[in-house]
Amino acid sequence: EELGPPPCSFAWLGLASEGRRERTFKRDQDNALLFEQIDDKVKHAQAQRYFQSLAEKVVAGLEEAGHPRSLNEFVASNPRWCADITAWKKHFEYWIQVALPPDIALSTIFFDFRQVAGEPSLVDKLRSYVLDLAKQYPDFLKIFVRYFLINEPPVSFFADSFVEKDDTQVRELNLKTRTLTPFVEFARIMSLLHGIHETNTLARVQALYAAGFIPLDLYADVSQAYEYNLHLSLIHQLKIIESGQMPEYVVKVSQLWELERKALKFSFSVMERMMALVRKEFY
Repeated sequence: EELGPPPCSFAWLGLASEGRRERTFKRDQDNALLFEQIDDKVKHAQAQRYFQSLAEKVVAGLEEAGHPRSLNEFVASNPRWCADITAWKKHFEYWIQVALPPDIALSTIFFDFRQVAGEPSLVDKLRSYVLDLAKQYPDFLKIFVRYFLINEPPVSFFADSFVEKDDTQVRELNLKTRTLTPFVEFARIMSLLHGIHETNTLARVQALYAAGFIPLDLYADVSQAYEYNLHLSLIHQLKIIESGQMPEYVVKVSQLWELERKALKFSFSVMERMMALVRKEFY
């Protein structure tokens, strides 16, 4: 209402966990804005100013409502992430055709984009372009795979710690990096490889199973393990909030119940099977 009607079609994009519909209580903003290509330079400049103003208002409003900006400024008020579809295609061309670590690692949040508001067909057009491009340059996915495979699950629990494969004993478990991220990365890698349009992790896994790219037993176990891990993270964060502190993902192993440890052991075994399938696909 303040800015007037938009000069052309656009879409507000949720990225990362927002793009996957998997946000927890520890939250920050990851968003972007996409608008249609305008060939007229004057009208394009006007549209850029309009959407930049819109993005700044929305990001500021979300921040005021308790959603801080991401540390890397992956927000629509950053001019780099408020752009027309041609510019967005160039971003993805760079990530897929040229980029090397750590640029590729940082780019992962953009591959989970979804339409939150605005024109769905504009988002569908960009997604189809990204998936087609990924098929043409399959080697770029090997960088995603490298980061995925390096995060091997713990071997077992021992008293008040868990044991890594090199026999290191660790007393704290990061529920995000060690129990959630492997499932997110597995679903993203396989979906980009096979052209799956979904962004939600469980929806991606279901689509992969329906298309015959993963077996039924793995689909069922991945779904069960990931849902449990997400539930565990939410419960852990709620306890922290109730104690008057800011939510986070790190939990002391000594605080885990026996039932939680058993469920996590199952989850770690599922991760091993996911990694085995990815190795088979890429090596």
